Amino acid sequence: MNIFFQLLALFINFVIFLSTFMKLKNKLNIVYIILLLFQIIFVFPILLELILGVQDYSYKSPGFQKALTDITTNIIYSIFTIIIVVILYLMGNKRETTRFSISDIRETLSNLKIRREFYLLSVVLMFIPLIFALFSPSPEKYFTEYAHFQRFAFMATDSELWYHQNFMRIGGFISLIFILITKLFSKETAFNNFLIILATIITGILNGKRTLFALIVFAILSVDILKAPRGRFPIKKVVSGSLFILIFFLAYAFIIDKHTANVTTIDNLRLYFFRDVDVKFSIYALLNPKEYKMFDYWGQSYLYNILFYIPRSFWPNKPYPYDIYVTASALGYSPGTIISWNFQTSLFGEAISNLGWLGIPFSLFLLNKFIKISEQTKNPIIIVLCIFIIMFSYMNHFGAYRNYLIVWILLVLTTKFKIIP
Repeated sequence: MNIFFQLLALFINFVIFLSTFMKLKNKLNIVYIILLLFQIIFVFPILLELILGVQDYSYKSPGFQKALTDITTNIIYSIFTIIIVVILYLMGNKRETTRFSISDIRETLSNLKIRREFYLLSVVLMFIPLIFALFSPSPEKYFTEYAHFQRFAFMATDSELWYHQNFMRIGGFISLIFILITKLFSKETAFNNFLIILATIITGILNGKRTLFALIVFAILSVDILKAPRGRFPIKKVVSGSLFILIFFLAYAFIIDKHTANVTTIDNLRLYFFRDVDVKFSIYALLNPKEYKMFDYWGQSYLYNILFYIPRSFWPNKPYPYDIYVTASALGYSPGTIISWNFQTSLFGEAISNLGWLGIPFSLFLLNKFIKISEQTKNPIIIVLCIFIIMFSYMNHFGAYRNYLIVWILLVLTTKFKIIP
């Protein structure tokens, strides 16, 4: 029965994929883009399971292993992927009939102007991590060793760690935003592409973490998609960019020895790049509340998302980000137990864990509103950031992308009140 639903889910998704891809080639649509992203992150793992078998996480996470091998959970997961994809497809079709088409972004980009002074400032700020590294307590650790603070954090002084975790993290965030802006407003010349690629490499190396590197590449690909001529979806750039991210993640894992013990390389990659495990565990925990307790009360991690800015010193019982609860529950600990690392999670897993089955329509409602607001601004920066944030929400918890969401909110407000064009 499980195989039947898996094959049904793959068949329906394949048909919708073909239709969506053909539509996307001729008419750009945010919903179609996030639909394809959903299929990569949540549906493709079903095919991998049929080909490679169920992942073996029995040593690392008994909770995940139970969810992966539970027939009822897997059937519900297959139905979940069908529901999400069908609704996203219908949402995309509905947007094709609206007066404003996201394809108008190409025309907007061609007409949109930026002051030369601000453009030059954007180019400079792409390289802000380089400036921060030069003024760090130990510049040589950035320029002579890759990922020093990921590999040898135990050897660093408190001031070095503080600087890296604050200044360099902020520098990476600023660099990503201005790489995006520079890419949006620059002409397609060899020199401009060289500067953007150089800034990406420098930021990725100095940051020392693979996630930021991958996010910058994804942001660049998002701009390429928006700026592509009608009927010419940049499939070669998307494929080559995706392969680059995959190869880089593999190399990074071996360089700093960041791989899960007693888990094969393939299973490790499946755990890192896809989120079927996260959603399946949320479903399994919902079906078996006496066996796995995620929260002390419903909506606990959502409360953190809404009130994250309140200092914990003022609120000792303040909830934690969702990934802390998932990791604790999957390992058999009590809710909110903090350990030195956490599993990565997703928007859908968090929604199901917080709201039960109502989490599925709620998450779709949030996506629809988020996209609708972004489209209404007709601002290409906001639209690219919208796609970027949704992709991030597919891959991680709210705390990981909240800074980008804050930037999105500020941009929407300034656009709405005509503070910026």
